[in-house]
Amino acid sequence: MLQENQDIDTQNYVGKLEALIHSFNCRFQDFEQRRQQMQIFADPFAVPMDEVSPDYQLELIDLQSSDAMRAAFRDKTLLDFYKSLPATFVHLKDNALVHASMFGSTYRCEQTFSQMKLNKSSTRNQLTDDHLEEVLRLSTTNIQPDISKLVSEMQPQPSH
Repeated sequence: MLQENQDIDTQNYVGKLEALIHSFNCRFQDFEQRRQQMQIFADPFAVPMDEVSPDYQLELIDLQSSDAMRAAFRDKTLLDFYKSLPATFVHLKDNALVHASMFGSTYRCEQTFSQMKLNKSSTRNQLTDDHLEEVLRLSTTNIQPDISKLVSEMQPQPSH
């Protein structure tokens, strides 16, 4: 592209790309610190024992020595595999809960913030914080209300 357009000033992009790289490094720096736990979550059968903290060693030894667990890991989805683990694998299950929910909670936060921006605009500036909280709760949940039941339980004339 540079050969086709000789008049492009590439120095404008250098600062922006450096800022982007810095932003990525800051945002994902904790991934390097959590690499071992993420590897355990992704494939507990491929993690070498000498690299694992003592909290996980006994559970991983039991897991890796079981052919039934290896078959379950191969045949099920990752989340279904961790759901099927016995309660004795406390550390592995806790680790799975942390990593399985990590990205979903970020998505939920971004969805809630977007809904808040849509609902609390200059045309709806009379919206109180209590009402905004109720609107956000309704707009970010996937629970379907049973309108028929709610209507049937409501008394139409409160004076009687």
